[in-house]
Amino acid sequence: KRRSWIQLNSSTATTTTAAGALTVGGLITATNGQIKFPATQVPSSDVNTLDDYQEVDFTPSLGGTGTYTLQLGTAIKIGRKVTASGRVCVTTIGTGGGAITGLPFTVGTGNNLLGGGSVFMSGMNTATVAEYISPTATTTTAGLYYKTIGSTSPIQVTSGMYKAGSCVEFLVNYFTDS
Repeated sequence: KRRSWIQLNSSTATTTTAAGALTVGGLITATNGQIKFPATQVPSSDVNTLDDYQEVDFTPSLGGTGTYTLQLGTAIKIGRKVTASGRVCVTTIGTGGGAITGLPFTVGTGNNLLGGGSVFMSGMNTATVAEYISPTATTTTAGLYYKTIGSTSPIQVTSGMYKAGSCVEFLVNYFTDS
């Protein structure tokens, strides 16, 4: 069986402008290792079409009126799936504290688009056993939850649990609507 392919490299690449789509029945090799997507997504109605790839840095916070010694976030969006991670360290919490705010892409509208992830909280006023993060639909926010020894239900983190030097590290996956 004969295989067909298109090979792209800097010495033999050609530029072709066409109004239609390129259809390939075999392997596509990008020898220079790059596929470029436009800065603004061009959405496709075909769920099997990869139409977006972005890597971004963002500034997460714990909402409210807190001040921070550190606010670092990075995210990768492939199609509709987002993986975001970061670290926030508190100087003073003020109000807020129950969620990571400022996620770089809006969480999708349906329950099937929500995700989850893990959290590590250090330097807190309350000893926690298990922490997790849960994105909130149609927002750029993900709630922070914990359990203590003997508890059966998750409890949302509150501002009273933080003190100067408290840090929250998180990894969350979720889906967007586009």
